[in-house]
Amino acid sequence: MDSGYIAPGENHAQALEDDYDVRQSLTPEEVVGLMDQLLSHEVLPKTIEDARFDRVPADFPLVSLVLRAYSLALIKACDFVHARVVVEYYYEEEDFVGQLYNRNLLSAFDPSHFYRLLDQAVAWVDAQKEMDEKLRDALRCRLLFRRSFLSALDQDLEVIETRSTEDFASSLSHLVTLSETTGLGKLVPAAFSMKIQRKLASTVPPRPIVHIDYENAIAHAKRICQDAIDMQQMLDYRGPSNFKVHS
Repeated sequence: MDSGYIAPGENHAQALEDDYDVRQSLTPEEVVGLMDQLLSHEVLPKTIEDARFDRVPADFPLVSLVLRAYSLALIKACDFVHARVVVEYYYEEEDFVGQLYNRNLLSAFDPSHFYRLLDQAVAWVDAQKEMDEKLRDALRCRLLFRRSFLSALDQDLEVIETRSTEDFASSLSHLVTLSETTGLGKLVPAAFSMKIQRKLASTVPPRPIVHIDYENAIAHAKRICQDAIDMQQMLDYRGPSNFKVHS
């Protein structure tokens, strides 16, 4: 169905905006749950695309700093992937959708801003001694994963020269810890919405929000990191005599 359809009696404000207030205070469990939901979705949700984090009161640093840093770093990671893929050869729609529909993936911002935000968020979480230790560790490992993964993508083609696998290996280790604390999160379904598609500059039919099982999402993320590490072995390829394929 067309998500841009405005039903009889529905005004534009109701059609384009959600009732969910991104400025509201969230519990640590809800923030962990949101981070896990973000990792499990292929479609960028309202939380990171349409949220106005600059309006979040400073009284709620769990949202204005921790969740904001995580979400912005996620968008920047998408920017790195998009920038690399669109300069390569690929089949539109089949392999990758390069159209941004007039959305901004923070391309103009230097990565250092996101590293600094993530470092500030980690420092804030570490200072919350009154918070349950398991929740504090859960938030911390998710922020550290986001930092390592962003740094890994930031290398781009430089990895051919540096041959560094440190960031992907670090991301992989954080994913292991992350998977052990999955049960601590609390889902916040209202934070995700298809209404964002009504604002896209496109005539393409709307795409449904794809719900990926969290265990599968973690497994996929681990596979990406491990493949990125293993792929560097191909750089040692000099001919058929030293190229081995493992099934």
